Amino acid sequence: MGISPRTVKLKVKGGGSASFTTERQDEDIVLATFKARGKDFKSVPKGFLAIDPNSNLVYTGFDADQDGIINVKKDSFAQHTVQIDPFSNDITASEKLANQFSSKKSKGKMLFKPKELSQSLVTFETILSDERLSPSTQLSDGDPVLSTDGSYTYTALINDILSAGL
Repeated sequence: MGISPRTVKLKVKGGGSASFTTERQDEDIVLATFKARGKDFKSVPKGFLAIDPNSNLVYTGFDADQDGIINVKKDSFAQHTVQIDPFSNDITASEKLANQFSSKKSKGKMLFKPKELSQSLVTFETILSDERLSPSTQLSDGDPVLSTDGSYTYTALINDILSAGL
């Protein structure tokens, strides 16, 4: 494909979007939108970020059939787990992110930073507004896709983002 591993930056806007509605009106899931930055992603449409503070999950995806209605699990290409501290009485990281992005005026960024595990395998670490997310699981039609090594590779992420523009 010719894309060398580099950081992928997404601009995230909170408060949902007039262009997206959720199939299930789940009040606990906070919907935000993202736009990939960079010349390679100019034709890629706006995507969604869905934060479920109850299960500490963050979904990343696109409205695959472009009907304006998204099913958070089925339309996502990746699912991330938010790190939690079970011994803390403070607000959890996922609740903090949900609070941040439930405001219409909120802005943030999401980074996929390449991380070389070996000469042949590159994966990524994900950061959402300074919160480190655990390695993501690749989803296909709502079901986890496990690669031979059990990780979601950086190349697969790039392919998923670029394929949304087709």
